[in-house]
Amino acid sequence: MTYNSEVRLPRQISKLLFLYAALLFTGGAMPALGNGFSPLLEMQGAVMKGADGGYYLEVALKNNGNDPISISAIKLPWAPDHWDSWIKGFKLDAKNTQLEPGGALIDFGGQIIIKQKDSLKGKVALHVMFRTLLDDIDAHGVAIEWRCPTDLVPVACSTQTSRFLISKTAIQEEKSKASIPPAR
Repeated sequence: MTYNSEVRLPRQISKLLFLYAALLFTGGAMPALGNGFSPLLEMQGAVMKGADGGYYLEVALKNNGNDPISISAIKLPWAPDHWDSWIKGFKLDAKNTQLEPGGALIDFGGQIIIKQKDSLKGKVALHVMFRTLLDDIDAHGVAIEWRCPTDLVPVACSTQTSRFLISKTAIQEEKSKASIPPAR
């Protein structure tokens, strides 16, 4: 190997890295996934009963950073492709039977930009995700558990897992530890 080729390769790599950094920051938004940045998005969620009689996990993402953040729409927590990776439902029967997820997939294409200090909200239709949810609530009551989906989006949550108990008459957040295992 000659001196010329030994010097040229590191220079080419340096130029490529500089070009990547320039493109990243001139684009005006930091990518949110796979970038090594600390989570600048804060996520909160709560289970609510809708006016239509269905149950929803309402999710809010807040950009606490000083720059806009770009997220692939398919990676948003309310995109149905990933519901079953971070949300679980259990009948409150003697066996704590897990509810079977299912539901229509929706095409979430493109990129979403959350401006600095701005919020983005979405809903997971739990009665669509768990087709027997309404019947199970009437028969036994249901526990809905969700974990902070850090493997989907670099978010910080006030708790790593949350558990909501749903009965015919009320929705109550349970402060004890949920049983969803963390993502691997």
